[in-house]
Amino acid sequence: PGREGWRRVRVYGPVLLALTLDALLQARRVAGPDVPIVAQGGIHSPEDAILCREAGADAVALDTAVWVEPDLPARVDAALREWDEEHLDEAGASDGG
Repeated sequence: PGREGWRRVRVYGPVLLALTLDALLQARRVAGPDVPIVAQGGIHSPEDAILCREAGADAVALDTAVWVEPDLPARVDAALREWDEEHLDEAGASDGG
């Protein structure tokens, strides 16, 4: 809120990641495990993308960060593939398959 009441603003950049993670946690709780969720907003590194997966995203979408770092999609892809392999192996081992 401002002095004159609530204001509507747009938020961009890495600061948005905290809001994205919070929204992901809430959405996953409501949607359950069977509804695919794509995270977008504030993802500026492979580590940010992994945080989104840990918060419940099935995939991530990159936007403005790609203009600054054109190799970001390849780096995020590699990191998420590695994360998925580790966590899918863990899930398979824990449920017997």
